[in-house]
Amino acid sequence: MKSKHGAEQFVPVIARMARYFEDGSAVATGTGRGKGTLKEKERLEAADKSPNWFANVGKVELANYLATVNLSGGRTEVPYALKTLRVPRASPPAPS
Repeated sequence: MKSKHGAEQFVPVIARMARYFEDGSAVATGTGRGKGTLKEKERLEAADKSPNWFANVGKVELANYLATVNLSGGRTEVPYALKTLRVPRASPPAPS
């Protein structure tokens, strides 16, 4: 939310994000001598060509949304109030 990317700057970021594993780790581009598996290469090529980021969420639509909730366009504050949640506490044991 602190980024200053505009919508057009977010599209390549989203495309790069699509190349990462679900746990956020970078996708290995090769095994052994730098040669990736054919299946991995096909998956990465499909992710690059797809207009969608995840499921039916388009890369451009996501980029437009992200640009509305960050500090792009010269904003110095986010256009919404940030709220913190209470720290969860363990419940005391029930009396027997």
